[in-house]
Amino acid sequence: MTFIRFIALVAAASLPAVALTIDDFSTSQTPAVTGIGNFAAGGDILGGERDVNLADGISFEATGGEATIVATSPTGTGVSSFAFLLYDGSDASNVASLGLGGAAVDEGGLADRFLLDLLEISGTTLSTILRVEIYETINDGAGAQVDLPFNVSTPTTIEIPFASFSPFGLGGDFNSVEQINLSFSNLVDGQRIVFDNFRTGTAVGPTVPEPGTVLLLGLGLLGMAAVRRKR
Repeated sequence: MTFIRFIALVAAASLPAVALTIDDFSTSQTPAVTGIGNFAAGGDILGGERDVNLADGISFEATGGEATIVATSPTGTGVSSFAFLLYDGSDASNVASLGLGGAAVDEGGLADRFLLDLLEISGTTLSTILRVEIYETINDGAGAQVDLPFNVSTPTTIEIPFASFSPFGLGGDFNSVEQINLSFSNLVDGQRIVFDNFRTGTAVGPTVPEPGTVLLLGLGLLGMAAVRRKR
């Protein structure tokens, strides 16, 4: 049993860490009014509140730890066909208030990117864009965006490295953030996007064990073999 615990500890040490959870969507949010939006308050949300703003023909709902965006005959095109999630502190409204208190989204260097788990994308995806923005003050910040993949039927993780962010104003400071925006634009009729676990962390995927970890694992195996010989 001791050896099994050792192996579990070694395996856990090699997993990529989640530095900061921004929203795991375990706080439910009733369908937001298309063209307007709403907000939901919860202790599992960074800043205590999730604000949602939507273009006409776009709906948003959070339930069961998942968030769902559906486009039904959106009136806008391009950037005007959007779903916009805003994290800026608790103010009981879905307007910007800039109130995260200087959140360190890089967790002192433990994180180097934003991550979002896509569970499903269905419908036509011509050029749907996922964009993340941070604000240090109301005019200063940085943003980056990626094109979403077409028709995702198995979970995949979207990564947006901090290094890919382009500054506006005086630029963004990942160690002192007052507002985080997560937006989807270029949504088209019939499109459905399901996602969860918006967070910061490190690269997702197989990790190469550190030399010290390999050494410890080898010593553990040798120890187990010695114990077996004595028996």
